[in-house]
Amino acid sequence: MARKRALVVDDSKTARMVMARRLEKQQLDVDTVDSAGAAIDYLCDNIPNVIFMDYQMPGMDGFQALKAIKSNPATATIPVLMYTSQENDVHVSQARALGAVGVLPKAAEAKDLAEMLEELHLLPHQEPPEITRPAPQEEANDPVAEESATGRTTTTDSADETIPVYPNTIGKLENIAQQAEQSMKVGPVLRKLLGQYHKLIRHDIAQQHSRFSGAVEQQIEDLHRSIEKVAEQITQRRSGWSRWKWPLGLALLLIPMLMLYRQTNEIGHQRRAIDRKISRIEARLDRMAATNAGSRISDRPVLPVGSTENGSVNASTLDTQAALDALQWAVNRDNRFPYGEQAFSEPRIPWLNGLLSRLANMHFTGTVRLVSHLGRFCLREGQNGLLLAPDDMPAKECHFRPLSEQEAVTEGAFQSIGFSNYLATAPALANGRIKVEIASAGRSEPLAPYPDPSAVDTAGEWNRIAARNQRIEVEIIPRRQ
Repeated sequence: MARKRALVVDDSKTARMVMARRLEKQQLDVDTVDSAGAAIDYLCDNIPNVIFMDYQMPGMDGFQALKAIKSNPATATIPVLMYTSQENDVHVSQARALGAVGVLPKAAEAKDLAEMLEELHLLPHQEPPEITRPAPQEEANDPVAEESATGRTTTTDSADETIPVYPNTIGKLENIAQQAEQSMKVGPVLRKLLGQYHKLIRHDIAQQHSRFSGAVEQQIEDLHRSIEKVAEQITQRRSGWSRWKWPLGLALLLIPMLMLYRQTNEIGHQRRAIDRKISRIEARLDRMAATNAGSRISDRPVLPVGSTENGSVNASTLDTQAALDALQWAVNRDNRFPYGEQAFSEPRIPWLNGLLSRLANMHFTGTVRLVSHLGRFCLREGQNGLLLAPDDMPAKECHFRPLSEQEAVTEGAFQSIGFSNYLATAPALANGRIKVEIASAGRSEPLAPYPDPSAVDTAGEWNRIAARNQRIEVEIIPRRQ
């Protein structure tokens, strides 16, 4: 079996050698050139199976070379992968618009490179899918039908071709069908989510009440000890104030008890308000589920939120809007991502896929706007740069990334290769009724305000605030007619 050949285009000799060794480990033959112009000359006499092109090169850059390659019919079908050490400077959308199959960081792990080569059918054990055509017939047969010896009718057509079956097609279709079936009814799923968050809120309120009660009990105990000491001193001195001991003690005890009562009453009001809100949302979900009972995605046309088939607004519109509000609220309750990960990367794909599947099942038409927010984390110096500081490190020793607001916005909007590929192939986005809009607010809109650094003792206290601010906010915007 002939080995595939790759062309590496990079003005850095070291980068060419590193990429060549990595591709040779994948059992590919590798040719290298040091400029985009040299790559164009190489392609006049050679047709490699894949091209790895650096973005920033003197003279003709990678994007200009990519445009030239894709405009030439002789080289247009060669898959081109842009790769660079400066991920923030490469725009996936621009590379794809010019015909690149993707963007690969130079620091990408070996498994990422192997997965990309496997997707392009360039590994040694893979063969590109072929179309099998029938052998030409020596004699002309009846194009309509001919009776076989058994009496059955067989049909022949000289234009028939065998359609290739790709190995993963059936599995992918089954997976899509299973996802659609599992997300067929949004009501029970939302009700389960609301129940979970209802329990979480009640648990948080109970913990707050418990902490406050413990603090009040400790204050009462301290006051009681103080009263006992004062009473003992008054008794020893045989003062005439001894008759005021118990009335004074009772008054001092009533003060924290009154505070406890007011706090308990306020927490009770909060609980009842939350219960009423959850009950109203669940009632709306029940009405919506009753209206849509037994329906499937393909049983009726998809209508924009806020209208019916004749363009009028009915009662179910309010139920649908309530369900969208509840879904948006539930998603934004758990929208953080950890330090060190990009906002729009592979770990966020299951989270986004679940949201889009539920919206597709609700026949939603409109835009899902995802806005990333970056936290300002406390870091420490490491051998390879800045690392997340341990919780017990003093806050005064914190280092912060020297990142301008524009750089933070650019970093927050960057998409990984896997995330960009998902948006291009997501089943819920295939018909164009749902669109995903990516935006970045950088660090300009913290959810939790940062305190004065001098008022924080440890790095853990600071980073808990930064973790709340590192999030993706979701806005579900129905399309209005």
